[in-house]
Amino acid sequence: MSTYIIIGVSTGIGLGLAEHLLNKGHRVIGIGRKSSIQNPNYSFLQLDLSDERAVHDFTFPEAKENLVFIYNSGILGEVMSISRQSEMNAKNVFQINYLAAVALTQKVLKLDFLEQIIYISSGAAKRAIPSWSQYCASKAALDMFAETLQLELNAEARDIVVRSVAPGVVDTPMQTLIRETNESDFPSVENFRALHENGELSSPQEVAQKLDKVISKPALFSGVCLSLREVE
Repeated sequence: MSTYIIIGVSTGIGLGLAEHLLNKGHRVIGIGRKSSIQNPNYSFLQLDLSDERAVHDFTFPEAKENLVFIYNSGILGEVMSISRQSEMNAKNVFQINYLAAVALTQKVLKLDFLEQIIYISSGAAKRAIPSWSQYCASKAALDMFAETLQLELNAEARDIVVRSVAPGVVDTPMQTLIRETNESDFPSVENFRALHENGELSSPQEVAQKLDKVISKPALFSGVCLSLREVE
């Protein structure tokens, strides 16, 4: 049995992963704004990642067994060209997608029994998508942070595995938001609508199973940045 700390458990991948791990008998600590999970091995701590002071003041509970930290939270931000985005969009997106991840990583690194750090990234970290400038940039920053963190931990002789995992296109509330975007704001919207109509979206449950394989069998995978498209 291990303890998993999952940031972002209200819907989508975080919810699917938490339920999957609980069904396998693990302990899960969910952190976010809300949660609907009821399980004796589950506990929930409320945290608004957009609130810098709340993130700064947050304290993790002490772990008493093997610990895996998973940062799953992310927002798309304003979907439109950079010339039309509000001045606060970059700050808002980076606060949740990157800055809070860094701040919470610094805290979790102080805990005993930490074995793995997993960030949920995106294929958008590797591919520029017009109208998604801040989302792409924040996920690219997260990937590079993960790679740098692994090098630092290696140099410190700390046996902690770091991964930044792109889950593919998943049927989450974010995908619903994308499909509802006007074509004038997001010229590629029809591509995402077609993925949904053709049944080409992965379910959160499918993603949870693949993530579990990456976490439970780390020796099978090399490199920090992974795509779940490569995981059977």
